[in-house]
Amino acid sequence: MTRVTSHKPNRPIWFELMTTDAEKARAFYQQVLSWTYDINGPEYGYYALALADGAPAAGVGQLRPEDQMPPAWTVYFGVTSAEDTARRITEAGGQVMVPPMDVGDVGRMAVCQDPTGAVFGLWQPMTHPGAMILNEPGAMAWSEVNTRDAAAAAAFYCKVFGLRDEVM
Repeated sequence: MTRVTSHKPNRPIWFELMTTDAEKARAFYQQVLSWTYDINGPEYGYYALALADGAPAAGVGQLRPEDQMPPAWTVYFGVTSAEDTARRITEAGGQVMVPPMDVGDVGRMAVCQDPTGAVFGLWQPMTHPGAMILNEPGAMAWSEVNTRDAAAAAAFYCKVFGLRDEVM
């Protein structure tokens, strides 16, 4: 079991499903991945931490009727400064859709878009370090960007997060 106690900056750290029917999604992933849930109260919109073998693996949240986004999974990159990373994103041709904001005392988040239109998030951990289990049954094991311009997306993520691209 790959338990994570800390994350390297600029790597995927959290995985979140925002959906129009969080209860139905939780039931589905409970059947498919054996997730159990730690559901927060109204101050966090009843956001659920999905647990794999008792460790946080992902989040499942409820979209509100006024939210202007479709149901989707979002990958969050762990960062040491959401503000500095948001600045690098705009300098590299991306867009900050939801500026950095506090999520209680658990962390700071932002929602961004790369120059090809792919959406991703930033997570600056405070009391919530991100996924504590990876690469195991029931946990996230792969993240990829689906885009029509792989070269532009690769250049962006390499510039902003210091990643390197490899041909598979």
